[in-house]
Amino acid sequence: MKRLTERFLMLCFLGFIAIAASGCPVLLLAPLAMTGGGVVSITGGGVETGEFENSVLPDEKCAKQLKDLKSIAIIQYGISNPADSTTPLGSSNAGNLGITKGLVQWVKKNTALQVVTPSEFSKKVNLGNFSEMTEEEKLEALVSAGKKLHVAAIVSSENAVGKTDVHAWGQFIGQKSRQWYRFTVSLISIKEGKIVWSDTLPYSVTIGTTNMASEEEINKAVLEKVTGRFREVVFGQKNPPPPETEVEAKK
Repeated sequence: MKRLTERFLMLCFLGFIAIAASGCPVLLLAPLAMTGGGVVSITGGGVETGEFENSVLPDEKCAKQLKDLKSIAIIQYGISNPADSTTPLGSSNAGNLGITKGLVQWVKKNTALQVVTPSEFSKKVNLGNFSEMTEEEKLEALVSAGKKLHVAAIVSSENAVGKTDVHAWGQFIGQKSRQWYRFTVSLISIKEGKIVWSDTLPYSVTIGTTNMASEEEINKAVLEKVTGRFREVVFGQKNPPPPETEVEAKK
């Protein structure tokens, strides 16, 4: 029995050497898959936000007007990439609706602004063939809609899909893909007839074989940055600093 065991172990060892010589990464990593040697960390998922880009900030005159805002309309499509069009990669912007709804809820809960919601906007305003308009025509149409709704500003948003990075480790080990997005929020002043604030937030969603970020987690991550920026630009308020820890309080 001892001799048989020794021969079996020797065969296993020789087999492993043969696999290594063949350069097969899937089989080489198979023991890690069974023991959990870091594989879970490379197949997990999550969401990561970047810093705002392409910022257009209000001048001094418009900044004063924003502080006196009383009413706004919030819509889920923007000037350059409306919800009924498609991005260059062919993905529709309709997925933006969840983030937009979250923005509506935040504004209603945290401000005194009167809000025309996306659904109310679509019922009261017909923009016609919006996706075929030029950017100037879209702006004119939204300014006209704002006057019809008797709001001081329109907040538009769009969620463009970017590149996809895929990293694979074989069907038995798992793979991880990273999808990039760019969420743009803009505020159109009806009185000025132009965009007075616009920011683009790049973010990515990582999908692994073990798990992925839920829609709720993605919306929360994006909204946390967007609402903070909204508070800062529209109301001139910085986000409150994190609470002091006991160690910091004693210093």
